[in-house]
Amino acid sequence: MTAARDPMIARESTNAEAWLLNLPPTRQQTRWAVAVALCQFAAIALTAPFAGIPLGRMNGFIPAVESVVFVTDLVTSVLLFSQFAAHRLNALLVLACGYLFSALIIIPHALSFPGAFSPVGLPGAGLQTTPWLYWFWHLPFALALLGYGIMSNEKSEPGLARGSSLASIVRSIVLVLALVCGLVLVATAGSAYLPAIFADRTRGIPANVFADYLPPAITILVCLSAFAVLWFRRHSVLDQWLMIVALSVILEVVIVVFVSPKRFDVGFYAGRLFSLLTSTTIMIVLLMETIRLYANVARSNEGKIRRLVDANIIGVIIWDIEGRIIDCNDAFLRMIRYERNDVTNGSLRWTEITPPEWRAADQHRLTDIRASGTIQAFEKEYFRKDGTRVPVLIGAATFDESQDQGVAFIVDLTDRKRDAEALRRSEAFLAKGQTLSQTGTFSWHSRTEKFIWSDELYRIYEFEPGANITFEKIATRYHPEDRAVIAGVAEQVRRGVIDFDYTHRLLMPNGSIKHIHVVAHGSHDKDGQVEYFGGVQDVTQHNLADEALNKARTELAHMARVMSLGALTASIAHEVNQPLSGIITNASTCLRMLGADSPNLDGARETTRRTIRDANRAAEIISRLRALFANQKISTEMVDLNEASREVISLSLRELQTNRVTLRSEFADDLPSIRCDRIQIQQVLLNLIRNATEAMCDVDGRPRQLVIRTAKAASEGVVISVEDSGPGIDPANLERVFDAFYTTKTNGLGIGLSVCRTIVETHGGKLWATAGVSHGTIFQFTLPGVVGRPTNL
Repeated sequence: MTAARDPMIARESTNAEAWLLNLPPTRQQTRWAVAVALCQFAAIALTAPFAGIPLGRMNGFIPAVESVVFVTDLVTSVLLFSQFAAHRLNALLVLACGYLFSALIIIPHALSFPGAFSPVGLPGAGLQTTPWLYWFWHLPFALALLGYGIMSNEKSEPGLARGSSLASIVRSIVLVLALVCGLVLVATAGSAYLPAIFADRTRGIPANVFADYLPPAITILVCLSAFAVLWFRRHSVLDQWLMIVALSVILEVVIVVFVSPKRFDVGFYAGRLFSLLTSTTIMIVLLMETIRLYANVARSNEGKIRRLVDANIIGVIIWDIEGRIIDCNDAFLRMIRYERNDVTNGSLRWTEITPPEWRAADQHRLTDIRASGTIQAFEKEYFRKDGTRVPVLIGAATFDESQDQGVAFIVDLTDRKRDAEALRRSEAFLAKGQTLSQTGTFSWHSRTEKFIWSDELYRIYEFEPGANITFEKIATRYHPEDRAVIAGVAEQVRRGVIDFDYTHRLLMPNGSIKHIHVVAHGSHDKDGQVEYFGGVQDVTQHNLADEALNKARTELAHMARVMSLGALTASIAHEVNQPLSGIITNASTCLRMLGADSPNLDGARETTRRTIRDANRAAEIISRLRALFANQKISTEMVDLNEASREVISLSLRELQTNRVTLRSEFADDLPSIRCDRIQIQQVLLNLIRNATEAMCDVDGRPRQLVIRTAKAASEGVVISVEDSGPGIDPANLERVFDAFYTTKTNGLGIGLSVCRTIVETHGGKLWATAGVSHGTIFQFTLPGVVGRPTNL
């Protein structure tokens, strides 16, 4: 069961728009209506046996009763017209016109009644004027009831303008007045042409079927039709009581025509009382229901306000003009962190919790609210109980014309202010980040073709900030040589491509050139239109830095080649110095042997062979160094490092003896063979021996001792060490001695140890130096076994 059909459910509603036309009757109201109807039937039943009893003639009765009817019908019509203005329902307009017609037609009826104001009634009235005015009164009223019942289902038109409803009311009143005047004219001037109803002033014409029964029959039929329509369409309190009115009209006609057709008897007076009941019923109902509804609306509004206050969604206070807070809800107390007793004891005043800088503005607002009764929402601050401040949004209104008290609705803006500050900081960070990264952002919508640019993007393109951006305006900055790039992007847009990543140049008005990198992504909205979001970065400085870096790299590569050539030259000079010295020495010896008085041919042949050997060795050294510096693959073989070391020692014996160096070799017996370049490894060992020998040239007071050791290393490798008893090397320089062109010797090139480390590392080994136990330096290098292959062999 819906609320529209269930009176009990509907009565629980407090909708301010509820009215008699759409408010279903309660059970109590239905009982009252039934009781009134039963009382009418009881009254007619009690009256009928006595209806013909003559009573005394009371000439003032008709004016008195019909004056009351006039007032009640007129008041009822005014109430109905006002409801029509509010609800714009034509059914109400028809009913209001019916009651207005009833009120107006009563005036000539009372004036024309014989004996009321003159013996023959209204001047110009005939004997038949009054009875015909009676039927002219009741039949149109019955038609108004029927019209209301037929039209009561139409929908309200609340959007109709006030002027339109007022015009409808005015037109209706004019039509009713015209109808009343016309019917009065017919009943007076045309009474001679109307069928006779009364034979004299008190009795009707006997057996006058047409005059006596046709008008009442039509009236009863119309009232019964109205009753039936209202019965089947009854939806509201008004429908229910209009059925009682229709029943009252029927019973009045029955008494006047069929029970007592004479005047001034019991039936006559009873019929007029039914007429009074017909008139007053709706007025009383309208007034009572209007009062009740307005009371419900007031209670409803008060309840809604109370629910709003108690819901604590926003702060609500009741204030007065003197600065007191009379009452407030918990939301406001939480907002300012006060307690309820601070309100009840009167210590909480809105003027005192307002910071001083806001009080002057509050005084101006008090002046405005006194003038208008309301004030638009504004922002201010309140002091909390702990002295901190809370930002708020306030809207206020006064209660009555005295403007002494009012209500204010207060919203805490703390979170909003915090969010606004966070947003402002975020926007500031974004703007600063765009400035630092030289990146601007934009959006463009295909439907509006409108650009939105960031401030940094305006700066990059050197447009006036806030200027209207169009494709044509952007095109003025394109570099002429890059227009093909832009045309390609435009073609991709036409093909539906939504992702872009490209670079091009801008030609600025001052002739400078900027390089920019554009990245954009498009997405389709609900209408299928594309909106692009993208970023533009000024990469001019980045490109210039790349160019400078490339130039530096080129110059560095050139320098590296020059240094490599220098290192190669120095290495060759360093490494072939000893073989060349051997060649010169052997050649000189050979010449002396041959130039002696008795040439020593065997000795000459031996020195010649040593010369050839040293020359070959010099050639191999040069070949190996070229391969090393050219990063070429070198030839390797399985080498017994003990044997290779002995060969190096034999080459160095003369130099060792010359410098009075004692050599001790400690070779491991089970040393594994190593795959390596024999010549290069021997050259490393030879360099270490020569460096050790030169380091001990100035040693006096202790033996000049050189120790060469071989031993096994991890992973089947070999470690070779050369230890001298010289002055040693500063620990801070133990690693620097391997740098190219760094030397501790007066006439050194600083290239030998660098080349040695390169050779060892090329073989997959490691060369390093450590301080001796008491004197000198120990140089060691490792070479991996067969498992650990050289790195470039």
